[in-house]
Amino acid sequence: LDAESNTDKEKPSQEQSSSITVSARSQGNSVIVTTKLNGVPSGECNLTVTSGDESISRSADVIYNAEYSTCAGFTISKSDLPAGTWTLDLSVNQPSGTIKQSITFKQ
Repeated sequence: LDAESNTDKEKPSQEQSSSITVSARSQGNSVIVTTKLNGVPSGECNLTVTSGDESISRSADVIYNAEYSTCAGFTISKSDLPAGTWTLDLSVNQPSGTIKQSITFKQ
């Protein structure tokens, strides 16, 4: 319990220094989702892409880099979801907690 309490106490200060930048671009028949993670040394990225009533989910490991980390990468086939506005919800589970970012992408 003490170890958990210490982790909880450290969480706010570490979370404040963590941030996510998410971008998406169209390339052929795919949408490429890229990420830039500041203050994230390790963890797992979980992406959910929603269009209308349909959604798909993907997971990838965090790849650490001294300057900034990234998610291992996400490529979504345009045929996986209906055309229109997609909502991309990214959450990163890291040692100090979970951080989230959402963007929209029109295809």
